[in-house]
Amino acid sequence: MPRICSEINNLRVVFDYDKLHETLRNIDTPISELARMCGLSRSGLYKKLNGEREFRVSECIMLCKILKISVDDLVKIIKYE
Repeated sequence: MPRICSEINNLRVVFDYDKLHETLRNIDTPISELARMCGLSRSGLYKKLNGEREFRVSECIMLCKILKISVDDLVKIIKYE
């Protein structure tokens, strides 16, 4: 299964928590519920959001469906460190 790299040219890809939480507030879904809906544990989702683990493409698509956002919108809540 293809995976989205957590490091690109020595840049770590992580989610901007402020933007993510704003998006989550818009759908009124706690992070633990989001993890369950993605088929992940809460800690597993946090590791992926923090860039410690890679997201599978299927997980990103599921995340977009749950958050009711496009892939373009998902990219906007990612930051590079």
